[in-house]
Amino acid sequence: MLISVITPDFVSNNPADLLALAVPLFAATCCSLLLTVVIGVMTAGVLRYLMA
Repeated sequence: MLISVITPDFVSNNPADLLALAVPLFAATCCSLLLTVVIGVMTAGVLRYLMA
């Protein structure tokens, strides 16, 4: 289920979305699942705001 949500971002032309994928991947190596999801959502929101 989660892969079906994340996969379209890999083919996105939006650089903010592509950068927002890297941060949760790094966070997943050292954080819990809930914290990783929160970090991913916040990162995507901030990057979309800053790069828009």
